[in-house]
Amino acid sequence: MNWIKKPVLAGLSSLAISGAALVWPAAGCSGDALPLPSTPVWIAQNTVMYVPDPDLPSMGQGDMAPGSTVLAYVKNISPLPMRMDGMTWNGKPAAELAAAPPYEAVWWRLNPGTVPPGGMGEICLRLRSRLADKGLLGVAFSTGLKLSLEVRPAKPAFRIQTLAAAEDLKHVYIYVEKEGPGAAPDSVLLDGRPLDGNGKWLSRGYTGILRVAMIEMRQPLREGAWHTWTVMSAAAQASATLRVIAKPVALGLSGASDFHRLSTNGFTACHTFHFPETDTLKAAAGHGLRLHAQASPSKITPEHQAHPGMMGYNIFDEPDCKDDAAGHSQGRPWGQRVGMSAPEMVDLVQAAALAAPRLPVFMTLDMTFIPANYYTYGAIPDILTPDFYPVTHSRPVGQIRTAAAHAKRATAPRPLGFIYQCNWEEWAVDISGPPYNGWAGRDAIRDKGPDFFRDAKRIRGFGRPPAGGEVELQIACLLGEGVKNFWGYGDATECCQGLLFHGATDLPDAWASLVKMAKMLSLVTMEIGLSHPFPWAKASQAGVRVNTLICGHNHALVVAVNEDCRSTKEGFFRKSAGVTSFSFPDLPWLKAQKIEMLTPDGLLPCRAIRTAGAAKWEISTLETTAIFRISGAGP
Repeated sequence: MNWIKKPVLAGLSSLAISGAALVWPAAGCSGDALPLPSTPVWIAQNTVMYVPDPDLPSMGQGDMAPGSTVLAYVKNISPLPMRMDGMTWNGKPAAELAAAPPYEAVWWRLNPGTVPPGGMGEICLRLRSRLADKGLLGVAFSTGLKLSLEVRPAKPAFRIQTLAAAEDLKHVYIYVEKEGPGAAPDSVLLDGRPLDGNGKWLSRGYTGILRVAMIEMRQPLREGAWHTWTVMSAAAQASATLRVIAKPVALGLSGASDFHRLSTNGFTACHTFHFPETDTLKAAAGHGLRLHAQASPSKITPEHQAHPGMMGYNIFDEPDCKDDAAGHSQGRPWGQRVGMSAPEMVDLVQAAALAAPRLPVFMTLDMTFIPANYYTYGAIPDILTPDFYPVTHSRPVGQIRTAAAHAKRATAPRPLGFIYQCNWEEWAVDISGPPYNGWAGRDAIRDKGPDFFRDAKRIRGFGRPPAGGEVELQIACLLGEGVKNFWGYGDATECCQGLLFHGATDLPDAWASLVKMAKMLSLVTMEIGLSHPFPWAKASQAGVRVNTLICGHNHALVVAVNEDCRSTKEGFFRKSAGVTSFSFPDLPWLKAQKIEMLTPDGLLPCRAIRTAGAAKWEISTLETTAIFRISGAGP
C-alpha cells in the first residue's frame, strides 16, 4: 500500500527575515514551528514557487508575451489576525510598478485577506513578464513582520493541478503533475500539519507525469473554508491555498426563466444577470436548480447566500474588455493592457468571499487577449468562467479546446467553468427611441418578427445560428479538458445594445443538442466533480481525438471527438468516422471492469475485451462525439 508518508520538516533555507526571530525544529525532526509570541510567521523550506506561463499561441487577437506568477506560503502562529500591509518587487512598491511603464506588477494579494491565528495564507504576485534573473519579493504584514524572499526563475519540480473533494467533503483527491526533474512527492500537509485522516498514493511513483493522492478526512471539510494543501518530496514541495467548494459541477444555461423546462431536461443550474429575489430562489430550489447570479459584494446578505437555491456570485463580467478600453484611452500598448482591472478584481473577490463565506465567487472573461487573460486573471476568483463564441466570431469550433486547456492550466488547481455558445447573435437596428427605449423582449420579437429588428446590411460572424453538432462539439471539448461548470449562452431572445439575440429555446437544432448533452452529463456529475484531465485512452482512427478524465480511484471518463468537421458561413460539415475502436490501458489503481457509453436515456453497456493489460471496445460509428464511463472493481 502506498501510504502517504508523515512529512519531515527540514530547517529554513537561506531566506532573509526581518522584524521577528524565527525558531524551527532542527533538521531531520518532525513537527511544527515553535509558537513563540515574537514569531508570527514561519516560512517552510522551498516554499517560494515561481510559475511561468507557457508560450502563448496567437488565437486571433495578436501576440502576447507570457507572464509569470510568484507564490509563497506563510503560517500565522501569533494570537492576532494577520493582514498584508504592502508588497515590493526588487525594492519597489508593487503599486508603483503597476502604474508606470512597463507595468511589470499586475496584481498582488494575501489569500485569505486576513489570516486567522493558526491559519495559513498564500502570498501571490502576478508579473507581466517571465523572469530572466532572480528577483526579490518583499512583504509587510500588519503584525510588523517583514519578509524578504529570493525568487529564482526555475520551474517547480511538480505542481498541484487539480484538487477535488467529493460532495461529502470527507474524501479528497490531489492530482499532482511532474513539471521538472526530481522525485515524486510522497507527503501531504494540510495547513502546515500532517493530515488528520487516512491517505494513500494511488501509484508508487508517477504514472506518466501524474501522481494522485486519495485522502479520507476524519471530519468533513467546512464548505467555503480556506485551506492550504502542500505536497512534498525530500527536495521539493508545492502548495495551493483555496476555498472548499462542495458542489463544483453545474450544467447551466444563462438567461433561462422556465425552471421546469430546465430541470426536466438535465440542467442543474441557471445564470442570471439580475440579483434574484427570495421568491426566485425558492422557485429554482423547488425544481432542484441553483442560481449563479451577477452581484456586487455589497448586495449579498447572510440570508441570501445561505439559501439552498444559491450557487454562487459572479462579481464582474469581462474585466478584460474594460482593460482594453481603458488601455486604449490611456495610450497603453496593446500587450500591456490586460490586467489593468485586476487589483480591483482582487478586492471585489475578497469582499464577496467575506459576504458569502460558504459560496464560490465567479468571474467571467471575454475573448479579448486570449489566452493571456486566463493567466492574468485565472487565480483571482474561486471559479473562472471564460466565454468563447465561435459562431459569432467566425472561429473554428474546435478552438474552444485550446482555450479551455490554457484556462485549466491558468486556474489550477481550482475548478474551471466555461461559457459556450448556443444562441445566435445578429446586428440590430437602432431601437433606442419609443416604444422600445433600447430593449425588446421575446414577445415583441415574435410579434413583429426578427426581420423588424435585424440590421440586414451587416453580417455578424458566420451569419447563422449554431448547428446542433457545433453545440455538442463545444461541450465535449470542454469536458475533455477538465471543465466542471458548463454554461450555455444563452436562452434570452431579446434586442438590446445594438444586437439581436436568438435564445437557444428558439433554435430547435441547438436546443436538441443542449438537452442531449445535459441529460448525458447529468448521469456522471459525481465523476465530473472528481475529474482531472490526463492523456491515457486511445482511439484507432487518426481523425478521432480522445481525452481521458481520471475521476478518483475507481472511475474514468473517456471523451471522443470526431475532428473531421468544419464550420463555415454555409453551415457545419462533418464526415462520419465510421467504426472506431478504443483502448484503455490499465492504471496502477484502475483496471477497467465495466465500460458504458453515455446516452440521453441512460448508460449503455459496451462489450469490452481485456487483452495485453488493457480494455478494448468499439462502436459502429462516430458522428460527432461519444463519452464513456470506465469503472473498476471497487465501489
